[in-house]
Amino acid sequence: MCRYAQDLSPILKILADKNADILRLNEKVDISKLKFYYMEDDGGQLLTSPVELEIKEAMRKVIRYLEKAYKVKVTKLNIRKLKKSTALWMANMSCKDEKDFTYELSNRNGHINLWWEFLKWTMFMSNHTLIALLTATFERFAVKHGSDQHTKLIQESRELYREFQDILGEDGVFLFPTHPTAAPLHHEPLVKAFNFSYTAIINVLGLPATACPLGLNKQGLPIGIQIVGGLHQDRLTIAVAEELERGFGGWVPPVIVA
Repeated sequence: MCRYAQDLSPILKILADKNADILRLNEKVDISKLKFYYMEDDGGQLLTSPVELEIKEAMRKVIRYLEKAYKVKVTKLNIRKLKKSTALWMANMSCKDEKDFTYELSNRNGHINLWWEFLKWTMFMSNHTLIALLTATFERFAVKHGSDQHTKLIQESRELYREFQDILGEDGVFLFPTHPTAAPLHHEPLVKAFNFSYTAIINVLGLPATACPLGLNKQGLPIGIQIVGGLHQDRLTIAVAEELERGFGGWVPPVIVA
């Protein structure tokens, strides 16, 4: 949404409109009184890239910075359900009444023919991107909405949400990678299709998160972490992101990679 965390509060006030008071964005946050938790990875999903060492090292620097500057304890967690992030995300994104992604791609006027669109794409004639067609394909072969497996995954999602809420409450934040690798090169997500799950799972749980840049890796590509809060605790995630920007320099332009 923006390069600097300080710009998030004004934007959120506009987006939230009449509900902005719920977020209490004008309240000052005392970082020394927050509870801090972290995980360096999701536990090792089968189809997700391992978190790169430079991202883990950046996370450890953040932890040392917070513990030294604010005399807080940053506690490591082991939230096992995060290992199923992709499956939980797909279950929550599934639609009933056949209003799936092919319906959305048709501008909600029937359904596109996936196989015909793939053929058109190979001839540069499709109106849809390859990633959109692949997303629709994954959805078609995923767990069916309303099936026993779907019901089980939705229940696990609710349990994961409650676990986060119990841990974070109104004064806790969770540090977690935004992505297991540095910013991907063009087309790279096509072969690492499930790396988005680090942010996707937080999104479908409905929890606020602020992505915080932590500089560049050795190749000059951006790396960072996300700061997750409990429901409606956006001001906490933004306040921590602002502090980390002051401590680590915030956004910097990436090196152009040929």
